[in-house]
Amino acid sequence: MALGIATVSTRGYITDPTGIVDQAIADFTVAQASQSLIYAGRIASLPYLIKQYGSRPSQLAEETQRTLQQYLINLVGELTEVKCMIEPLAGETINNSRYQLVLEITGVVNSTRVNLLQGLDIIDSQIVRVFSRNNG
Repeated sequence: MALGIATVSTRGYITDPTGIVDQAIADFTVAQASQSLIYAGRIASLPYLIKQYGSRPSQLAEETQRTLQQYLINLVGELTEVKCMIEPLAGETINNSRYQLVLEITGVVNSTRVNLLQGLDIIDSQIVRVFSRNNG
């Protein structure tokens, strides 16, 4: 049976392997740690991680990688690797308040190889831009 992910958008139920991982990343990016009483403390939430580690980019990357790896393994089961890196914003140097968080996800979903590269610009502990980087 093929794995899928349900959405409350016009996309409906997603079974496309890249779409599954892309939607999971989108959900992780907007999820709030306090959005559920039943699952309190178990919501994978990038905004929560940014709140906790936003002024420490290296630690944010480590915690994001750990949390996202576990979230995706629980969701798709077959994923092989998640890498999170910190890069400077275009034309700038990395500092503790302005940087880019890069998410690289590789693995197999529904017997199909998935490679996803996502970037998030973070300024003053706020996500200001989310974009795809060379997805395929």
